[in-house]
Amino acid sequence: QEINSDVFKKSIFGINSKKSAYKISKIEETCFICDKVEWGMQRLFSTLYRTYNNELDFRELFRNQDYICLPHYKMLVENAPAHLSKKPLSDFNEDCLKLTKGHLENLCEDVHAFTKMFDYRNAESETPVDDNVKNSILRAYEFLGAENGD
Repeated sequence: QEINSDVFKKSIFGINSKKSAYKISKIEETCFICDKVEWGMQRLFSTLYRTYNNELDFRELFRNQDYICLPHYKMLVENAPAHLSKKPLSDFNEDCLKLTKGHLENLCEDVHAFTKMFDYRNAESETPVDDNVKNSILRAYEFLGAENGD
């Protein structure tokens, strides 16, 4: 109904096809779902920054997360300066870096161990393989943002 009333609105002179084509092109350039997801993410980040800025308990909770994936790390540190004051911003960037870089270092070790499993020189090894090594490729895939299509 919204498209019908907005794009094909009749005036006293009839339908303006040039104006209709322009409105259709604007609709094609956006996606209702993507716009709503982006709106929700901005609200989520705004709440996260405000809580990080004002509540020390939340900072500790934030620091104790397993990791931050690469796409969300980028979003968080890009938008933080507009939302956090100077000292909390420095702490926030440091916390994000530790969570992301620390996880990346662990992933690198696990992926390396995973690749060594297929090396003929290790065929005789009877060392049990850790679950983190077994699922390291999937974890790397998720960390890099491929799971989300990013």
